[in-house]
Amino acid sequence: QGQTSASLLRQLVSAPSPQMEVGTWEQAESRQFGQGQLLPLTHLAYPAAAPDLLASLHASYGAAASDLLAMYALHDGAELFRYQDECGFHLVPIGQWAVMLQQAVEWAEQVTWQDEQDEIPAYLYSAIAFGHIPGDSGRWLLITEGAHAGCVMLSDSDLMDDVPRFRSIAHFMACLLTDTPRILNSGGYVQYE
Repeated sequence: QGQTSASLLRQLVSAPSPQMEVGTWEQAESRQFGQGQLLPLTHLAYPAAAPDLLASLHASYGAAASDLLAMYALHDGAELFRYQDECGFHLVPIGQWAVMLQQAVEWAEQVTWQDEQDEIPAYLYSAIAFGHIPGDSGRWLLITEGAHAGCVMLSDSDLMDDVPRFRSIAHFMACLLTDTPRILNSGGYVQYE
């Protein structure tokens, strides 16, 4: 409570000796912890984004992106919850935002709303696709305009319901830090404890 997204990211990437418990699907679904094997994890945080790039993005996206851009002033992306050479969550560098958003848009247009493209929420097209769970088609989006500006949604599930999953990027980061499975288990193909 009361912490910025940047301070929460700093806490996450600097955590000493992070671990993740590996168990069965049944244990994860019933939230039975303490019965699996603990795996040592690492976090790989990239260098900070250039200040002039951040200023340009702030001018483009406005106040809705301020907290996200504050995180990128610390690290221009990160590979979080790494075990061996794979990560559980990828906070993508700014240079990949456009590609990630295009993937979310293509999925919405070609799969979710293939016969009803006029139903796609307009705010998808101006969102920032800042992260994903490797191997999953969903993209974590910061909504930058409209009624949900400043909120975080997961494409497509949250877009279909028109209900944000997190009220802010700080709320998202707090969950990633303190209730990691709530985000990492959103991938559909993988599940974490």
